[in-house]
Amino acid sequence: ADRNKDKRPELTWLEMDATAMGLSESSFDVIVDKSVLDTFACGDNAASVIGTYLAEVHRVLRPKGVFLCIGYGAPPSRLEYFKQKGLGWQVRNVLIPVKLPGANPHHAYICRKIQANGR
Repeated sequence: ADRNKDKRPELTWLEMDATAMGLSESSFDVIVDKSVLDTFACGDNAASVIGTYLAEVHRVLRPKGVFLCIGYGAPPSRLEYFKQKGLGWQVRNVLIPVKLPGANPHHAYICRKIQANGR
């Protein structure tokens, strides 16, 4: 967060637990995840932690808001997380092609909140 304060002074940078943000419901129109879900997927109790994380993202996202989740996880290993009970997402997956030979592709999951209060 500190390294970006000078480059983007108009933004507010917050550091907190992504599974318990402590923010008001419907606080954001857009939330961007760059490999946070990937990190949780590699840890202990991954399914539970990811479920808690996505429920928290859903809670702080406004109705019709967008959650952009970018990571290495391919659809077979990620789409089920977005379909968990209590979440209302319209999900679209976009493959981000590699630019260098031998590199791994990224996937962008564009999730629009369609359910007003899912937890």
